[in-house]
Amino acid sequence: MMAPNDELGEIEDVLRGGAVWAQLPADLEQRILGELGSPPALIALAGTALMPTASAEGTVLRLASGAEIALRFSGMTPAEGSVYQAWLGDGDEVRPIGSFQIPAADEQVVLRPGEAPAGALIIITERSPNDELRTPDHPILAGRLSR
Repeated sequence: MMAPNDELGEIEDVLRGGAVWAQLPADLEQRILGELGSPPALIALAGTALMPTASAEGTVLRLASGAEIALRFSGMTPAEGSVYQAWLGDGDEVRPIGSFQIPAADEQVVLRPGEAPAGALIIITERSPNDELRTPDHPILAGRLSR
């Protein structure tokens, strides 16, 4: 068995040898940025008259595979078992983009709506106790995507 210092010496010798270091491709930075898309944009949702103390803040990350919206909620006191529905409105089209329960204070909800153009409206509704999906005509939170 090797002593720890001997092991470190061998690792140091290997790392000092040029064969373990590869040259990075010249276009690596551009490929990574192309995969990531644009830098994250901030989003804020405000409570409506149905839940005026509610709010959500988060980020919108636009990737080559579509948008990812990460939200943290506050000011909501949902009934046990409450389920919420997120909607994305763009022009005349409004479509559901995910259902969720409000997580613990230090957790976030991540939605992956696919396309999420700048200016699109994010709406959050609450499902009724008999689990009927309410339409986006009764939002409890709403806000627009920037960039």
